[in-house]
Amino acid sequence: MPQDIFIKGKLLNQYIYSFLALLIIVFLLDIFFAQTIHIYISLGLCILLIVFIYLKDQIKNNTFFRFCILFGVSFLIFIFDSYYSPTAMVFLSYVTLVGTFPVVLNLNKDKNYIIILFLIIAFQIILNISTDYNLFRNENLTTNDIEFRRGNEVFQLVYFITMNVYFIYKLQTAKLLHIKEKSSKVLERLPVPLDSVKELQQLAITNNPIFLSEFRSVFPDFEIKLLELAPNMIISELEICAFVKLNITTKEIASYTKSSIRAVEGKKYRIRKKLALDKETDLYVYINKI
Repeated sequence: MPQDIFIKGKLLNQYIYSFLALLIIVFLLDIFFAQTIHIYISLGLCILLIVFIYLKDQIKNNTFFRFCILFGVSFLIFIFDSYYSPTAMVFLSYVTLVGTFPVVLNLNKDKNYIIILFLIIAFQIILNISTDYNLFRNENLTTNDIEFRRGNEVFQLVYFITMNVYFIYKLQTAKLLHIKEKSSKVLERLPVPLDSVKELQQLAITNNPIFLSEFRSVFPDFEIKLLELAPNMIISELEICAFVKLNITTKEIASYTKSSIRAVEGKKYRIRKKLALDKETDLYVYINKI
């Protein structure tokens, strides 16, 4: 998946650097305002992140390892939420943690890990509420310390939401760039003049009714071979296959044909079924080999 490629690259490191910068700020504030336990844990997290930055890519890119990191952070939030009681609003950190999921995990491939993390967080919240926040609470907390924690949580919440929105945008931009580069390379390899392909793309963009007939003249054997593989394929599905042959994305097909993304995905699903493709086979790769 394109998204996974970029999560495993420089953007993840940049994200960790940003996370580390926040923790260093929090650590410095803790030295002057917070309890000793929080200073030690903040310092430990800083060291952990520095180690994480220099880990080998094979370890960093392991989904289970990233899941463990998120689980560890959720456990720390759980401890602090009990330790400082609900008045300090430490539970807001769960919002910032959930916001990291799209950056650290792949929303399509890592659904099971995300569901497990949601269940863990729900369990932690329920456990603290049911025990009246007495599992780790320190009864000697001062009003100043509670106020500091409250302000600190709001600061972290704003910081994380801003950072997460920025990095999700960066991921989407990188993903679109990757798709465009991949599309250009595929089109260059097509056994027809590039000018003809560009003309077909223009017809597709304008939803011109002559698109399919022009496509047949540029790729005369494509439809014949396709119908040999799936004789029961209808005209609208053949048109989708033509779009796929030109490496046009689902979102773009929906836009050009004035359809919904779900409708296009439904047609693609029926095409895959008629071609008897398994889940692992990429429709675009398969179609481009015909």
